[in-house]
Amino acid sequence: MFVRYGRRGGMARYVLDDVYFGQVARPVRELTVTAEARMRGIAVAEPLGAMVEAIAPGLYRGAFLTRPMSGFTLWEFICADDDPSARTHVARQARRAIDVMHRMGLFHADLNLHNLFVSTASDDLPVFILDLDKARLFTEPVSASRRRANLARLSRSIRKLDPSGERIEASLRTILTGR
Repeated sequence: MFVRYGRRGGMARYVLDDVYFGQVARPVRELTVTAEARMRGIAVAEPLGAMVEAIAPGLYRGAFLTRPMSGFTLWEFICADDDPSARTHVARQARRAIDVMHRMGLFHADLNLHNLFVSTASDDLPVFILDLDKARLFTEPVSASRRRANLARLSRSIRKLDPSGERIEASLRTILTGR
């Protein structure tokens, strides 16, 4: 099993690191969202459970558990593979996974190159969506404005990780983000 412990990002990581506030623990919420997303046919990691350690009322540490997968994050794949046809194929797989996610009503609050996972378990190199702790499920397809927000977040991730465009050429960026 793969265990992902909750860790804060941004400036909060210097103060709180792995401590969270709330009545519903994020790993439990992520378990619920991921299980429902998987039932809807969205390519997500297979959820196995959540762990929560209560520290005090309303304070906790937590972890999310999934079945392990072999492969790379999309960013790792792009850095490791210089075959243009493989990179284009995987970018199309990622875009397909994103489009299905949106069509099936899942809004990912932190869509980035590290949260798209290229599985090497199959020759087709399918792409899975990871890290749904802040994601939202809707009964209808995700609205156009939310889709644009997801793709803008992905575009920012590309610019942050590859500011010069050395690794992700314009054609791949267009496939992934439509821009």
